[in-house]
Parts: sequence; C-alpha cells; structure tokens
Amino acid sequence: MKNKHKNKKAALILLLCFTLSGCRKEASPAPVSPAPTPSPTAEAWQTLPLPDVLVAPAKVNGSLPDVSLLGTISDADIFLYGLSEALGGGVLLCCGQQRVHFEQRFFPQDLSIAQLPVLYWKDFDGDGQSELAVKYHTGQDESGGCTYDLVFYRPNGETWSAVSASQSFCAEAILKEINTSWNERTNTCTLSCSGQQVLVALPADTAPGRLVIGHLCLFTEEEGQFTVICDAWFPVLSDSAAIFRAQIIYDGISVALQNIHMDSFSGV
Repeated sequence: MKNKHKNKKAALILLLCFTLSGCRKEASPAPVSPAPTPSPTAEAWQTLPLPDVLVAPAKVNGSLPDVSLLGTISDADIFLYGLSEALGGGVLLCCGQQRVHFEQRFFPQDLSIAQLPVLYWKDFDGDGQSELAVKYHTGQDESGGCTYDLVFYRPNGETWSAVSASQSFCAEAILKEINTSWNERTNTCTLSCSGQQVLVALPADTAPGRLVIGHLCLFTEEEGQFTVICDAWFPVLSDSAAIFRAQIIYDGISVALQNIHMDSFSGV
C-alpha cells in the first residue's frame, strides 16, 4: 500500500479567497488526508528485521532505509518505525509482539531539516489508562511554513486504533470559526473569531488575494493537555496576520478543538 500522504502538501492547506467586490471563504478542493487507520495485516511487516538505533534523517543523504526507528517508550515496550515506499510507507507501531501498520507521513520532503517524532505516553482521555500520542513533523518550506500532525494511538486488545488531529483537521476546524470582511476604501481586511478581531492593513492598490490557514501548525503539551497553534498567512504579504490557539480534546474515540482564541501575529 502506498503512502497516501506523499506529495499531498496542497491537501493540507485551506484557503480563504477574497474578491474586491466582497469576501468569499472557501476550503481548498484538494482531498483531505485520510485519518490514520490500521492497514490490513501484511506478513512482510510481521517478519521485518527492525533496527535498534534511532534514524538521523539529516545524515541519510536524501534516502531513508527501508525501516527507520523513529522513537521509543521503553517503559511501555513501545517502538515506532517509519517504512519506505517499497514496504508500503507509513509507520509501524510495535508493542510487545504486536505490529500494527498505519498510514502516516512521518517526515517532511526535505530530510535535511526533518525532526524526529515526539512520543508521549500518558492518560490523555481520563480513563485511567495511558495512550500514546505522537507529534510528527510533516512539512517545512522557505517561506517559514512549518507543520506537524498529532496522532493519538490507543491499545484495543490485539490491535491499536488511531485518531489524528492533523494539520488539515485543525485548519478546517479553525476555518469554520472565522469571519472575514474586506474594506476596499481603506484597503484593510478584518478577521473575526470568537469575539476577537484582527485588522490587517495591505499595501496600496493591493487586494488581499488568498489567506492560508495552517501555514504554521504546531502542538505543545503540558500535563497531558495539547494545544494547537495555527497561523493565518497572507502570501501577498509573505507574512502571518493572526495566530490561533485551541485546546485539543481527545475522548478516546475522536478529537475536537475547543476554546479557539485569536491574536494579532505581531502581538505574539
């Protein structure tokens, strides 16, 4: 099975499109990346020789080995591996004798700036049992854009389930909460979200064009609670106009964004 995340960076960007006669909000028509679901068991994955040394993506000369050790939780006997396209791509989650494959992009295209995934083993849904959360570095570009995906993995008997708070998921959730208005006379654009407003001044005779939500998408964790940080970025300005913060709520089955807050990027 090929990794469906390859070469789909466009699917991870949501756009707000503006016209001089008004303001129109749209999501990119590109397909949204699928949620990480276990792939059918493949015998090849069950018998793969697994490395015991963490991969150093900046030192592989642009080509990863067939199997790369991405991270471990030694106290829980958890090992996370990245697979090459020849082996179907995605990640292989190993715990004890279990080997479960998930579709997931685990590095940006440019391996020279790639960061290893960050693994967390805590009780994220409040049920008294620990779950695995993994923060994947999925994209970075010369304009300053940097994106991550956050995925929760939960043991379910002989297998594991996964729920993703991906960049595209978070950007889409924030997009639904944004209202925009374009003032042609003052050449300003106003972003409104949850009772907050950010006024963006544009150069004279310049229309706002498109606004990218999730050009920057980061996650922070504190005491088992994740926060997502996304920006609103104007390509015409080559700069971010606003920053959004929201809590990631995980209940063991699904994820949602809560308490979305917007600030001017210049005030961050």
